[in-house]
Amino acid sequence: MRLAARYVEEGLAVGLGEVGRPHYKVPKLAVDVCDKVLDLSLELAKDLSCPIHLHLERSYDAVKEVVRRVRKVGVKPQLVVIHHAEPRVIGKCGGLTPSVPRRGKNLREAFAKGSDFLVESDFIDGPKRPGAVSYPWAIALEVSEMLREGFVSEDVVERVFVKNFERIYNVRLD
Repeated sequence: MRLAARYVEEGLAVGLGEVGRPHYKVPKLAVDVCDKVLDLSLELAKDLSCPIHLHLERSYDAVKEVVRRVRKVGVKPQLVVIHHAEPRVIGKCGGLTPSVPRRGKNLREAFAKGSDFLVESDFIDGPKRPGAVSYPWAIALEVSEMLREGFVSEDVVERVFVKNFERIYNVRLD
């Protein structure tokens, strides 16, 4: 994590991640070690004022625990991105930024809740799992369909795919 932080300092990276806690059954010692790495990573993100991506268990309890840690460390909550978040956490994660994967009805559910989230394909270009979780271009196709249907407005799409990204990563997408 310190090497990753150095890359951010040198302008070779824009953030830290993916850091997290096991989202499967492991001994308590493994969770404790992961929590120590998580706390160090949050400290580094605070010091660098950079985004940090977290991969957590899929539960409100996990999100609440991380919100507690984020507040204790003092990192800006919006810079903490929850990878592979379920749409149900939008607006309920203490200011952290959910990143919703395009899978099933996730995007429709997410857009129905507002525009305070990011979207990810979580694409894995591997021969054993081709197209997992979703092909990146499938996002554009699905969002285009939602725009044609009037399910979502261009303003909301711009906020999710441009404005939120610019705010979190401190970049301009012109």
